[in-house]
Amino acid sequence: MIKSIYYTDRLALRLSNAGMSRRVLAYLIRNKEFLRSTEPVREDEFYTEKYQHDKLECDEKDFSCLHCVRFWVTYKNSSRIIGMVGLNEIVFGAFHSCFLSYRLDKGETGKGLMTEAVSKAVEIAFQDIGSASD
Repeated sequence: MIKSIYYTDRLALRLSNAGMSRRVLAYLIRNKEFLRSTEPVREDEFYTEKYQHDKLECDEKDFSCLHCVRFWVTYKNSSRIIGMVGLNEIVFGAFHSCFLSYRLDKGETGKGLMTEAVSKAVEIAFQDIGSASD
């Protein structure tokens, strides 16, 4: 069973949901320049709450069929988003696989946080998502 929130020593990985659109937007705006070199060109509409709300609703639909699972990363005792880890294009059957994506807040790099978050996401993939397909 996949939970809506997972914890590591320092972090919380929160399953993507439309209710977090304002916090996701704040994260994306705060990191717009920092992420520019590693992400596609974004139209102005991308940086609106409506767009993020709609995108998060799509995340929920993708999760419901286990096509994609996206977690927004915060510190344990905070709701401020500092990153994201995604398990994308999940394939079950004889060829269990997915693509891993991640991004981290510009002010949080160099602290081992993404290593911690990705390690937890891989654990979730093998233990919770893998067993959900059985």
